[in-house]
Amino acid sequence: MDELMKASDESQVNQKINLKLYRSSSRDVVTNTATEAFLTSQVSENDVILFFWQNDHSIIIGKIKICGVFVRLMSFYLIMEL
Repeated sequence: MDELMKASDESQVNQKINLKLYRSSSRDVVTNTATEAFLTSQVSENDVILFFWQNDHSIIIGKIKICGVFVRLMSFYLIMEL
């Protein structure tokens, strides 16, 4: 069993990794989010993708963000600035 594990580990070490760099010239949040989703869906096991972008001012709410808490927190800060 140990020999099988060693052979498996060696084959993983010798695999070629493809580094792909992308830079978006768009500052549109919808375009950049869609591009990120597309690149994520196209990545293969040996690919490493680096996607660089800068959006205009925006708020992006994903699965792990708690929308209600964020909105209340932002409202509090806006009131405090007035």
